[in-house]
Amino acid sequence: MTGTRPVSIALKGATGFTVGAPTLALVHRSYRVRALTRRPPIAYQELVGVEWIQSEVADPAALDTLAAGVGKARKLPGGRASRRTGQRVPPNGRPVSPGRTDPINSPRWRRRARYVAGAASLLFALGASIGAQSRPSVPLPGINLAGGEFHSIRKPGVYGTDYIYPDSRAAAPFVEAGMKIVRVPILWERIQPNAHRALDAIEMNRLDQSIAQLGDFAIIVIDVSNFGKLRGVRLDRISDGSAALADLWTRLATHYGSNPSIAFGLMNEPNGIPASRWRTMVDQSVSAIRATGASNLILVPGTAWTAAHSWLSGGNTSNAVAFQNFRDPGDNFAFEMHQYVDADSSGTHTTCVDPTVAAQRLRPATNWLRQHRFRAYLGEFGAAANADCLRALSALLTELYRSPDVWIGWSYWAGGNWWGKYPLSVQPSGSTQKPQMTVLKAFIARTRP
Repeated sequence: MTGTRPVSIALKGATGFTVGAPTLALVHRSYRVRALTRRPPIAYQELVGVEWIQSEVADPAALDTLAAGVGKARKLPGGRASRRTGQRVPPNGRPVSPGRTDPINSPRWRRRARYVAGAASLLFALGASIGAQSRPSVPLPGINLAGGEFHSIRKPGVYGTDYIYPDSRAAAPFVEAGMKIVRVPILWERIQPNAHRALDAIEMNRLDQSIAQLGDFAIIVIDVSNFGKLRGVRLDRISDGSAALADLWTRLATHYGSNPSIAFGLMNEPNGIPASRWRTMVDQSVSAIRATGASNLILVPGTAWTAAHSWLSGGNTSNAVAFQNFRDPGDNFAFEMHQYVDADSSGTHTTCVDPTVAAQRLRPATNWLRQHRFRAYLGEFGAAANADCLRALSALLTELYRSPDVWIGWSYWAGGNWWGKYPLSVQPSGSTQKPQMTVLKAFIARTRP
């Protein structure tokens, strides 16, 4: 799509919770957003390209401000269909009465606005063409808060001894630094002890409590940290491995689909599975998620540890070939890639490559993403605290920020209270900040106006 005139999207929602996810999705697609809500969500207030109008959503003056400059109008239905009655139901769960009217749905407004529905919000295209794009947004910064996947050999293990989910105290330094994304690793076998069976109620309650304490982040990524395996066996070597993963995500999407701040990380670093076979598994899980009615952001990894530097490696057996025609029925996905700056890109060494090499590792994937008009999220990267590694870390992020049309965000590996002396950890020791945070904060600052 082309166009020279910048496009704004105006969005109306009663709560910051309702309005937040569509705002974020539109900013990621490089639109300027004007949003009317009673209380703008704190986590989104510093996004570049968003104009907040704080008012009651039916206030005529506020609606006039919201729709200033609007052209043609079309209203589309929002919400979801009730499984029992088939009636349209908004995310608050109350059916929409067929004769119900909205203050904004009048002949005057139909002449002045173009409506696009999304998560019980009304979206307006301001300007001449919905395809025109304004200045790209800045990638959102984030952190991995590890712990839920620890001691994976112990299934399920003892909570608080073998593994732990992050709480507000672990998150606080990163929220205060301005990070917007938190990635929360979980272990499949703890959440769902038996494939194709119900999720464990006690474990889900623990995860729910953790997520509730992470509400200051704009996006909470639930990451299934199983490396493409179930109970240590690769999914492509299990007769119903693909169906089992789809079943897990059906249940997680049903549980979390009403929370637009949650993103679904399908699988952490699948490896050993041929890319073409992994693609079929991804397709099945994505279709399963969308079949529940969930519209959440889905993060799609490749195989081969989903490494950015090797995304195009292997010719016809590469992730690039396997996913070049990927489509999400819900049209809300990004590829998740990882990239470390040590010699073998594993993140297991404390010596790092030259900054030039670090930057070059992202470029082939970036070019592929742009060629196919895809987006990506750098879900893991990290470096030790020595001078060489800090220079490589800065070079990697500098390269990423050169392509905000492609990279929607990043999450550093890692934070969390149980790391001890792990060299890549950025969890503060008391009040002492880790050296890597100085580098990260320089880029976090770019998310502010």
